[in-house]
Amino acid sequence: MLGAHAHGHSEETSLTCAPDGSGSKNPFQAVGSAVTYLQRYTLKAALGLSAEIDDDAQSAAPRPDSQMRHQAEVKTISQEQFVQIREKADEAGVSEDQITKAAGIEHLHDLPADSFAPLMRKLQSTINARKPDVIDASEIPY
Repeated sequence: MLGAHAHGHSEETSLTCAPDGSGSKNPFQAVGSAVTYLQRYTLKAALGLSAEIDDDAQSAAPRPDSQMRHQAEVKTISQEQFVQIREKADEAGVSEDQITKAAGIEHLHDLPADSFAPLMRKLQSTINARKPDVIDASEIPY
């Protein structure tokens, strides 16, 4: 790219590359892709521009199924699991607010289903830690 000022100053910027054969492009698409890429970067260089974040247009690409599923509604606990958590939390002396705050959710019903088992184990662990050790009289040495 050549830019000239009215008083004679000029700057030249050029970039070269091979055709972009990535993906399943035919030869014409490979050349077109390379030209588009070079135009973008040549223009940015000539104008002295830089992108704060340049993902090479990846954000414009369709999202893979895994990302789409991630954005889909997360499966939450059932009503039965909700009741079980409340009962176990009461036994452990843990409030619903403590659970929701630790889980980063607004309401206990919003707890992801895959968090149910780990939460129940944690609550049981809290219960076990609060129980006094019971010693069987037969275990006491005389």
